[in-house]
Amino acid sequence: MLNSGKDCMNIKRLSLSLAYLLLSLLSYPPFNLGALAYLSCLPLFWLVTSGVSAVYYFWLLLVFNLLYFVWLAHTNIPGWLLISFVFAAGSLPGFWTARYFLRKNWLFLFSVALVFFEALRLCSDYALPFQIIGYTQWNIYAARQLAALGGIWLVSWFVYAVNLIFYDLFKRRRLRWGWALALLLLVAAANYIPPVKYTKSIRVALIQTGLRLDNPAVTEELFWDAYTQACLQAAPYKPELYVWPEVAVGRSLREDRTAAQRLRVLLSRLDAGLILGNRATDSFSLRFNDNYNAVFYIDRGGAVRGAHYKQKLIPFMETANYHLPFLPYFIRNKIAAGVYRPGSDRNIFSIQPGLRVAPLICYEAADGAYVRGFMRQRPDFIVNVSSDGWSRSLAEHQLNLHFNVFRAVESRRHLLRVAEDGISAVISPRGEILAGLPAFASGNIIWDVPY
Repeated sequence: MLNSGKDCMNIKRLSLSLAYLLLSLLSYPPFNLGALAYLSCLPLFWLVTSGVSAVYYFWLLLVFNLLYFVWLAHTNIPGWLLISFVFAAGSLPGFWTARYFLRKNWLFLFSVALVFFEALRLCSDYALPFQIIGYTQWNIYAARQLAALGGIWLVSWFVYAVNLIFYDLFKRRRLRWGWALALLLLVAAANYIPPVKYTKSIRVALIQTGLRLDNPAVTEELFWDAYTQACLQAAPYKPELYVWPEVAVGRSLREDRTAAQRLRVLLSRLDAGLILGNRATDSFSLRFNDNYNAVFYIDRGGAVRGAHYKQKLIPFMETANYHLPFLPYFIRNKIAAGVYRPGSDRNIFSIQPGLRVAPLICYEAADGAYVRGFMRQRPDFIVNVSSDGWSRSLAEHQLNLHFNVFRAVESRRHLLRVAEDGISAVISPRGEILAGLPAFASGNIIWDVPY
């Protein structure tokens, strides 16, 4: 009988573990079944209260992270293993918190603690904005509007709160009516959006070529031909502004005068301004060449009218060079990864009188607090230039798109995203994808952006 009871317990734990893995993985990209997130935590809560050990919990979370981050394995197997281990180990404080709070039935405090653990991931230069459960709601209209009231953290708290209401309902056979009513009122308040009257618009062309300069098959001549042809295809629609992706021109325009001249000739043919990503180099640094991941606004006459240098760098991929001070400078300056220094200012582009644009570079869109710093300067809309070509995984491309959906909702502004091989999109202030180009494709989007 003892063995029979133990076998039943093992089967129950295995079933709950599989249910957790299935529900959680399906909630995130590339499956994007966000409605399952409202049930995905239940198996984990039941496992914790059933008496599983911290070791069992760690191995379960390690398996989940290995499956969740499998898109990283395509490009960096050691990084995939390391980040999976770090996330699994970092989940252990949540295990002990869950065991204590759930036994005390302090569900509200527990929901707040879960969001707190999520927010800790964005508190340093090595922030990793993954597995934030609020992002699973990017395609659920009513839920994502909560971001306008409390950012992505309010959305995460809402998902956790619904999970805990179900947990209490199934375990104690009672519904917390007051809590459920409060959540419904919160959603209703977030979805009451006064209409905005726009008086002007600007026609913008987003250019997605599908070319990556780090691809040996892409020569400089092929690159210029592709961007030139893409812009000339859009020219009959008379855009006033073109947008190219992050590091669209891989060599510094300040140093490569041939590239700068070709760009001036193209802009004179287009008779329009251009926002583009570029690697900017300060050759006169007293230490050694300082490289910046930059975005420039160049007017139709070829003059640079605005510059923003990326401040939120991708951990390790862009920061290793300057964040490993124990290495000699001549070694750090030769590291292939991490060649950029962070910028220091959030610069707004004045495109024309009465029109101000906030430029974001790729990973900067992952930090809502950082983007709110731009909003204090009251831009009319946001442009995010990105380069997701380092990963051939659809999940990674979708995840970067989801960041932008919530930045549009939080700021209540239109957001234009252009990536070299997708996903480029026009996003409304309510998080709707008004127009888009899929990943791994080429083309352009012509859109009249109201402001």
